Amino acid sequence: MKHISGLAITSIVAVVIITMGAYVVLKPSPAATMNHRALRSFYTNNDYVDGLYNALDLNNPKTVFAYVYDCLDPEVTVYPSENYYYFQFTACGKVLAGSIGLLAHKIDDGILQFGYAEKPEERSRQKYFHMHGSSCTMSQNDSLWVKKINNFRYEVTYHDKRVIFNFYRDSVTAPVKAKLTPDEEFVGPTFDESGLRFFLCFNKPKRHLFWVLNEDSFVPETFAPAYPNSSVVVGDRTEMAFYQDSVNNRKILVGVRGENVLTNNWYDGPFDHMPDNYVKEGLVKVEDYLNEHYGFQGTQIDKYGHFLNNDNARVPVAPYIVYFNKDELHFVDSCKAANMPPNDFYKRITTQEYHVPKDYYKGVHAK
Repeated sequence: MKHISGLAITSIVAVVIITMGAYVVLKPSPAATMNHRALRSFYTNNDYVDGLYNALDLNNPKTVFAYVYDCLDPEVTVYPSENYYYFQFTACGKVLAGSIGLLAHKIDDGILQFGYAEKPEERSRQKYFHMHGSSCTMSQNDSLWVKKINNFRYEVTYHDKRVIFNFYRDSVTAPVKAKLTPDEEFVGPTFDESGLRFFLCFNKPKRHLFWVLNEDSFVPETFAPAYPNSSVVVGDRTEMAFYQDSVNNRKILVGVRGENVLTNNWYDGPFDHMPDNYVKEGLVKVEDYLNEHYGFQGTQIDKYGHFLNNDNARVPVAPYIVYFNKDELHFVDSCKAANMPPNDFYKRITTQEYHVPKDYYKGVHAK
């Protein structure tokens, strides 16, 4: 969940949405395999208002880091597979959100990325929002020390406080319920900050990457048809759109909601959460797939997909459309009705497209 600039992901600032906690747990959280602390998904107005009166220096990112770090539990779980630990808080009359980045290619050097920004207002009229925030790196120079326990568990000490960061570890096996065709390969598993898990897959004849929803265990989402008699279903919570591929018993990601992309929230799609920890362990290889998918010539990226001339920027894997109206999803059923060859069909419905409607900002002023 980072800003897309052209092809590269360049910002470490993340913005999140408050989710209301359910009082019934339908199935054990994935975190249960990593620690046994009580599940917490409860956020009160008391907490919200108290924070609004917190006189925190929001212009000093290292002061903000100290505050955020002090709020962390002694042991936390980092679900997103690119190792961004997302948070939200209130201070100085504002709602802010951001992330601590324990990136696979930097964490062993004792470097953490930190960023935060003011959270866009959840108002239908607020279509445009300048993200006021800041970022910094934290390392030994800031009295921050990183101790590696293993590739999925790190101990971080900042001044006198220690926090264990557990990276969620998933199976690296191919989908069980979802079926891949003989022309397709399983690349690796990912965990999106929306709470959905995905399989990254590759169509060999078309040299094309695409995302399949992981439904091998509980999926924290409910779906409804995008419109009557549609083969596309849309998540009630995430608004992510999937082609219901009944032949192969799978949901293929075909679209994410434009407003979620523009506000850079938790539901802006899995483009920025690659299986980095599995690449680090040598269990997954993505470099060749990225080269094939984007047609890169020569050596332009590292094994994770970071550009060699800028390791703070990486290839975004977003083979889906950014839609602003559900009517835009009709193209999937149109392609289906055209009886296209299967590989052509799958590539067409997972083509990367991002166009903000021409009159989208009409009459809207920047805040």
